[in-house]
Amino acid sequence: MEASIDELVHSPAETLMELMEKTPGKIRAFHLVHCGGRRAAIAGRMDEVAKGLIAVAKGIPFLTEFTFGEYGFERDDTNTCGGLMLSFTAFYEE
Repeated sequence: MEASIDELVHSPAETLMELMEKTPGKIRAFHLVHCGGRRAAIAGRMDEVAKGLIAVAKGIPFLTEFTFGEYGFERDDTNTCGGLMLSFTAFYEE
């Protein structure tokens, strides 16, 4: 996988927006997992990532962590493992 630093900085807020659009109920909180490699690549621009997430979340609380060895699935539902990944979860009421 490849991404520019700008793409790495802006994609968390974009991904959070996509999650919010897909969530069927009232969102109560988010758990946002970033690949540790993303954190290393973004380096001194993490404040931009945080500001973007805060703006999109609009007061909904969230916890963010950075891990290594991420697994997930692609848009076609095939399982994969890769770098530069985001894994975001919304907790909501129906």
